[in-house]
Amino acid sequence: MKNFLADIFGRQVPQQVARQNAIQSELYRTRKEIETKMTIPVASTGTPISELNGMARTLAIMANMGDGSIATGGRGVRGGVELMTKYNRLVGMAAENDWQNKLNSGNH
Repeated sequence: MKNFLADIFGRQVPQQVARQNAIQSELYRTRKEIETKMTIPVASTGTPISELNGMARTLAIMANMGDGSIATGGRGVRGGVELMTKYNRLVGMAAENDWQNKLNSGNH
């Protein structure tokens, strides 16, 4: 059935196109969210991120991506890790979807 639908609709069936568009749209939104949060210049302590080093800098950036530290009402490092995990999962889904489309179209 899948090959029959692909022959009628071209290389991709409408469900595949809709899934691909949804993944790409969410991937774009998530990337923009990360880019915006990476520009926050200070840690929740008020220390400029540029003055932090090593793990303190990494954790401050991750906390900023999680909408700030837990002490300031954000989700902290955990929120930052969740955002990065979401982004990486979307990248994987986009790659899998692209691979599946190539497999279905015979271009593999």
